[in-house]
Amino acid sequence: MNIAIISMTDESMGCIKRISNDIQQILIIEKDYKKWNNDENGITICSLDKALKSYQIHEINYFLIPALKRGNVFHSMYLPLHEEQIPDEVILYIPYDIVYGFEMIDLHNLHPFIERNELDRLELHIVDKCNLKCANCSMFAALVDKESSIDFKKTKKALFRLKKMYNRIHEIDIFGGEPLLSPLLLEYCEFVRMIYPSSQIYIVTNGTRIPQLSDELLKKLKEFHIQFSITYYPSLDGVIEKAISNLNRYNIRFEVLPRRTFFLRLYNFYQNCTSEDVHHHCPRKSLIIAMREQYLASCYVPFAFQHAAKKFNIPYSEEQLINLMDSKLCSSMINKKLLLPLTCCKYCHDDRTEWKQTNGFHLEDWSIL
Repeated sequence: MNIAIISMTDESMGCIKRISNDIQQILIIEKDYKKWNNDENGITICSLDKALKSYQIHEINYFLIPALKRGNVFHSMYLPLHEEQIPDEVILYIPYDIVYGFEMIDLHNLHPFIERNELDRLELHIVDKCNLKCANCSMFAALVDKESSIDFKKTKKALFRLKKMYNRIHEIDIFGGEPLLSPLLLEYCEFVRMIYPSSQIYIVTNGTRIPQLSDELLKKLKEFHIQFSITYYPSLDGVIEKAISNLNRYNIRFEVLPRRTFFLRLYNFYQNCTSEDVHHHCPRKSLIIAMREQYLASCYVPFAFQHAAKKFNIPYSEEQLINLMDSKLCSSMINKKLLLPLTCCKYCHDDRTEWKQTNGFHLEDWSIL
């Protein structure tokens, strides 16, 4: 039996050492062309194209995808194989506990990737409004004139349901809008930590309200092992330093992303494309699994787009959202649904534009005209 294992990561190399002895040949598929045609402890490193050709002539029987602590293997490892029409039954997943364990790996005990009951990353939306007014914000937060109600009880029920289908989520991002505006921030963090005790949990924030957080709240966030991911916008010079100082006082872990001086203008409300066409070429498809109340989607755009649809009278449908309270759902059904285009995909477009603030009322602040 011959296999190809995806990506030359520490996780992959650790798994190779523990794969059972009935494997005659192993290839490592690597994106970095500088590593191609080299050997790593006698194992050939190659491109995806070469591995696919080896599969077509039956030199490779299975593709193995190991779990990662932080990273999206659904997007970066499974999708390229799926789009090359590799059958799901030969794309196998090595679960987190096995990757980071010590036991020998027996291929006969592995399941197809599409049936896995782990998620790489979940964006949990707890608030729509933001205290900044960034033009071209992909969340349309500047269009939210009053806070729409995100139901905490519905979210809790949906998370319980999600837990029955996915026993592990490697990273959970508490998202907005600006999540620090939520009066229930602590309740969300406490509940998410309770239901997913081993997940990396980040509050994704612009950082402006961190200096205003109470000592009691910061102590609790530290207790729940909550981390911060801070987006650094040009208007925040000086504010970020205060935020960092506050987090350091309680030894709360954080990351500050590089200073953002531009935005990707993600929308064209008037382009003559189908959702299928745009989705096929989308560089972000299945990169982010988003959740708002009981609904799940392969992208955050459906949850955000409702604000633009109301403001500018743009046709919009929620029919393709995944309702977690559907009793017929299972993880493999969700995994397959996450591969499909959404109605609002047809409005997406990539165009780089300078960061600025807006009052939110001008169409050119949100769409290519």
